[in-house]
Amino acid sequence: MVWFLAAAIVAGVLQQQLLLLAVCLPLVVHALFVRTRVAWCWCLLVGACALVGACCAQRLDEDRVRVRREVAARGAAAIVLDGRVVSYPVTNVYGTAFLFDAAVAGRPVRLWMQAGFFDVFPGDRIVCAAHVTQPAPGGFLSARGAAGRARVQMRDVHRWQRARRFRADTLFWRVHRAARMRLMRSLPDDAALPLGLLLGERGFLPRDLREAVIALGIAHLLALSGMHLAVIAAGVLALARGLGVREDAPLLATLALYVTVVGDVASLWRAFAMVALLVGARVLMRPLRPLDTLGKALFVMLLVSPLSARSPGLQLSFVATGAVLLAVRRVPILLRARNARPGARRRALGWLVRSTAGVIIVGVAVEVLIVPLQLMHFGRVSVVGPLATAVFIVPVTAVQVLSFAAAGLGAVPGVGPAVCSALALASRATVAGILTAAARAPEPLVATGPWLPAYYLGVVVAWRFPRRPVAWGVAVALVVVAFLWPLRGA
Repeated sequence: MVWFLAAAIVAGVLQQQLLLLAVCLPLVVHALFVRTRVAWCWCLLVGACALVGACCAQRLDEDRVRVRREVAARGAAAIVLDGRVVSYPVTNVYGTAFLFDAAVAGRPVRLWMQAGFFDVFPGDRIVCAAHVTQPAPGGFLSARGAAGRARVQMRDVHRWQRARRFRADTLFWRVHRAARMRLMRSLPDDAALPLGLLLGERGFLPRDLREAVIALGIAHLLALSGMHLAVIAAGVLALARGLGVREDAPLLATLALYVTVVGDVASLWRAFAMVALLVGARVLMRPLRPLDTLGKALFVMLLVSPLSARSPGLQLSFVATGAVLLAVRRVPILLRARNARPGARRRALGWLVRSTAGVIIVGVAVEVLIVPLQLMHFGRVSVVGPLATAVFIVPVTAVQVLSFAAAGLGAVPGVGPAVCSALALASRATVAGILTAAARAPEPLVATGPWLPAYYLGVVVAWRFPRRPVAWGVAVALVVVAFLWPLRGA
């Protein structure tokens, strides 16, 4: 049922009546035949979730209209804004960017501020003369509720007041900032990749590296998600078992501290919600299926922030996680690789081959499910994504582990310099490998995004009936229709 609730929020945010009808109609039919109050309560809950999503989307649209009118009235003149910083600042070589709550034409709105200065803290009050523009169409700012963009330089700041009262986010931001400064001082020339993998700050990544990552189709390896939490969880579990203590509480506490220090990364928070639900279910002796846990985590995130449904990153990571869970359940070689143990030396090679094949199969499953989203949002897709994922997942994980060690031990005499040197070497080798592979990889496939309902319906039919030729024929027909549908008006 939680999938119906999450789909209702998505339908309300995206304002797609067809999706809302597809969600509500089965529940209404079920309530007519069952004739119980519980069935009708589920229908009411689905309608309420859709209304919540629609209200948030309507409020954002009204704020955008107000910002557009104010910008049109003032032209290129600066607008005096008096507001507060409400998010962790995203740092790059030109300054910082953050969400800024201010008032435009007497109504409170949220803007994405691009500031030409540093050392901004959450909760700071800033009075400045900023140049406001209407944001370009896209999901990044829409998912954060931003109604416009604003640009300001230090010379245009009239008053800057640091947050005085205690704020938990300010305390965690200090930890975030200290870790960032330690990495930048220890690795003056190779800190870009460790900062992205440890703190989610990808503003320092060079342009050629970003283009190479997109060309290889491995952007998900650099985006903080469940894979990165799994590395931390493995270390916590090993330490807890070595000390002989129960691992549930230390695991949740460590992961909660990490995701709070990192800040506003939707994929990371969703992965943490999944871990918290799984651990809570195990403590309560109520095992949950991974797919149900994914749905519950998605519903919790959408209920807290409905507009996050518009985020391309959340859509891609959610579909990719679902693809991994479905592949593990369906493909036998993945079950054997997951349950096998390389006990004898002669079996170690077979275990390694099965594990490598499993990684490639999972990569193919992920690519199949995220292809339409990549084409819809970016207009191109890599043809070597699964292979590149299998090749670079190990060096990227090594850089992440060494980044944690460098942030924690960088100031320790003797140990710190050695860890930082190893991190610099690993980061430099990984970046060089990505750039070299991207230079030799084939060009990405450029195409128009398919019609999503038909494409995913075809994938579901093929997955649900894998041994029926008729089902595969229907799936292929649906995929063809999905790609031909956008060209019907040409």
